[in-house]
Order: sequence, then C-alpha cells, then structure tokens
Amino acid sequence: MESCDRETRTCRHSKNVGFDPAKDTDIPLLNLKISPDKKVISDYLEKQTYELRRSEVYGSRPLVPVTYIMTEQDGDLRVSAMFMGRAESRACDEQGQCLILFQDYGSYKKYVFYSGDGGQNWRWLSQWQMPEVAGDAKIIAVTAPGSGLMVQNNTLYQTRDYGQNWRLLFSMDHRKKRTTDRYGHRYVSLKNIDWHYNGNGLVAAWMQDKKNDPENVALVCFNTRTLKTESDLLIPGEIGALNSTTGGEFYFTLTEKRAGVRV
Repeated sequence: MESCDRETRTCRHSKNVGFDPAKDTDIPLLNLKISPDKKVISDYLEKQTYELRRSEVYGSRPLVPVTYIMTEQDGDLRVSAMFMGRAESRACDEQGQCLILFQDYGSYKKYVFYSGDGGQNWRWLSQWQMPEVAGDAKIIAVTAPGSGLMVQNNTLYQTRDYGQNWRLLFSMDHRKKRTTDRYGHRYVSLKNIDWHYNGNGLVAAWMQDKKNDPENVALVCFNTRTLKTESDLLIPGEIGALNSTTGGEFYFTLTEKRAGVRV
C-alpha cells in the first residue's frame, strides 16, 4: 500500500493490510460472493504481506491483483463486479450471456464466471473444467445458453454444458511448422495463432510464421456446425486485424510486405 503527503511531497510504502477479505464478506472492494476459494485469498494475502522480499514490495506488481468489470448503465460506465485475479479472456453474445476466464493469483489455476444479464451479475462455474490439463487458454465465443468455444494449445474446443465436457473441433498444430536448423536442433514455430468467431458458426484462425514463411500468413476457416474446414489458405502479406460483420462476413486488413501497400 502507498500513502502520499501533498504538503511534503513524500510517499510512504507499507505492506500492511488493514482487513482480511477471507473473513469479512461485507468488504465492498472484493466481491467474495463469487470467489471460488476464500482460503486461497487468505493464504495469498499472508504470503504477500509477510514473506515478500523488499524488491518485490516496492515493485510495480500489485500485492493483490483485482480486475474491475465495467458495464454500461443509463449511458454511464459503472463497476458491476470486482474479481481477485487477472482476466485472461472474455466473450458475450447478443443476448447478454457472458463468460470470463480468470487466472488465480496464487496457484495459477483458471476459473470461469458466467453472467446472463450482460455482466450485471456473475456466478462462479464450479463445474467448469479446462479442455486440457495445462496450456494457454482463451474463450472466444458464447454460442448458446451453456455453450461456448475455447482455444487451448492451438486447438478449438466446444462445450454445451458450462464447461463440464468438451468436444475437440479443430487444431492448428499442422500449421506449427517443425523443422531442423543447421545445428540439428528441432524448431517449432512459436508465433501466436489468432482466432475469431463470426457469430454464425464460422471460426477463422491465422498466424504469421516469420522464420519459415516470412512473406505469408496462414488463414484457416472452420465451420463449427458442419465440423468441416471451409478454407485453408496461405496468403502473401500480413494480416493486421480481422473481424466480421453482423451478417457473419469476415473482413481484414492485409499488408503486402514487398510492396508495402495496405489493401
């Protein structure tokens, strides 16, 4: 915690916490009604306030990371919920059904919360299980009540029961090129893969592999309803941004590397 004196223009740092949110459910700062584990909060606070090195205490990293959820109410942005942890991804549909994925602040576990009213109220989905044991994950779409699309480890998954069970739909691993360099070392492309759902059953995935195909971008379109790949292209240039219209048509900006022209 930091306190400053305007008259003396000095600030003092302290690692004291004046409350224990794991024991007091009325603290307005933290919405504990949706916290998955109060003991984890208490343990984390104890670790942060009593076991940190001096360099960590005065660093820029917050002692207790809090994520604010803001929604529009009567034309104004207002805080509707506060979570302990860091938001990894979120998605909402046109009916106001939302999913948000958080990474735990102490154990690095992932939790998912659901809102059926556009983010005004939230509940923890205790039954939610990640498709894979470990790996980066991202929620890309809410497709129906209880249904959603998630990407983990370059693979697209679908759930129809709020994350209890998953169906593997499509993988981009075939685009993660594996080659051997001149020293005999295996190389796997680490370039990020971007994903976008068009709201009408189609998912676009694209990646730039600057080492193997510096002038091209791989662009794949997968149909989640027919479970078929609609297209698998290698396009000269670099996709700067990709989105879709309300009717589901994809559009994107493309930079042609050699000509340096954006089309």
